[in-house]
Amino acid sequence: MLDIVVLGAVWLIAPGTGLADHPDARSLLVARALGTDLVVVGMMNWIISSREDPVMRPFLLPNIVMHVVPAAIIVTLIFSGIFGAADWLGAGLHIAPAVLLTWCLISPTQRRAARAQAHA
Repeated sequence: MLDIVVLGAVWLIAPGTGLADHPDARSLLVARALGTDLVVVGMMNWIISSREDPVMRPFLLPNIVMHVVPAAIIVTLIFSGIFGAADWLGAGLHIAPAVLLTWCLISPTQRRAARAQAHA
């Protein structure tokens, strides 16, 4: 859901977020297109992570990579001084879903047990 709400919807509603002070029309189009992609990916993540079928779990792996790569780039740019400390928020917004998706991928039995206890 984080993909949908935080990353995708923000770029659909406010495509200039995270871009230069005066982004051109092409940049806004790309931001909206990526926002749409992230909303769809978020919906797929939610559907896949709520399924009990273990065959669906490997589909989470590309979604993990989708967050790990930007997080690594952002962290590298922060440490090199190109990005400032405020950009840790952007890194965190990629690290959080990567951790959650990794947990969903490697720990389906714990999720099932937790869900069973919640419904008991």
